[in-house]
Amino acid sequence: MAGGTGLAPLRALVEQVAEAPAGRRVTMVVGARAFADLYDAISLDQLQCAHDWLTVVPAFSHDPLAEPGERGDALTVALVHHRPGQEVYLCGPPPMVAGSRLRLLAAGVPAERIHLPTDPAG
Repeated sequence: MAGGTGLAPLRALVEQVAEAPAGRRVTMVVGARAFADLYDAISLDQLQCAHDWLTVVPAFSHDPLAEPGERGDALTVALVHHRPGQEVYLCGPPPMVAGSRLRLLAAGVPAERIHLPTDPAG
């Protein structure tokens, strides 16, 4: 899950997976206020088209024209797409990251599967 400049480290992670996908499925949720604010939308589309194991899901917090499955902050949309056993990586602006660990834990995501920018291993 990425917001703003947090897209760069998560894109690097996706590129790392691309080197050896080993049957992995990746859902990258990218947050923006509105479609016009979605950073590098064309590259995200190209990345998704290049890898059948990758699904890019936009999350629009302030776009009334967004599809129902794309409305909300990035974490809310990501939790809709989360499946048991998945790892959760989060990068983005401090307000987005703040409180995310607690929301993920409250949603039932095990602590060892949550990777935030402040995690030494994350």
